[in-house]
Amino acid sequence: MKTTHLAILIGLFLGTVLAFGSFTAFVLVALCGLFGGAAGPCLRRPT
Repeated sequence: MKTTHLAILIGLFLGTVLAFGSFTAFVLVALCGLFGGAAGPCLRRPT
């Protein structure tokens, strides 16, 4: 999956959370996404 497609999917998901949830839920999902985005490449890196 290209980075652009992934960014669009993340944006749509965060928009849905903001529309149907609270701002706190939006911030929590965004922080979890940032953590996953930072941890993912570290876990994929060959040792």
